[in-house]
Amino acid sequence: DGIKHQREKPIVRNDDLKLNDCKKLLIEWRIPEEYVDELANKLKKEGYEDPNDWDEIYDDQEWLMDRIGFQKPHTKRFKKRYEEWIKQKTN
Repeated sequence: DGIKHQREKPIVRNDDLKLNDCKKLLIEWRIPEEYVDELANKLKKEGYEDPNDWDEIYDDQEWLMDRIGFQKPHTKRFKKRYEEWIKQKTN
């Protein structure tokens, strides 16, 4: 038939990569691992699976607790670690 068939490469969706980055950062920032999948999936549901977008939410403790399910001490850690992460990225 004259058509060359190529093997299909597995498709890795960009939002899956962002979700993996999200999970890696949460673990790195010492958010307990038993919460990480649930928190990351809720962040994704709200449209915040990309850590580069967290500037809109990182200091909203009430929202992080009510909508995402963070525990209060974890919101403080999340804010502190996010601020450190941003400083590292800009240096």
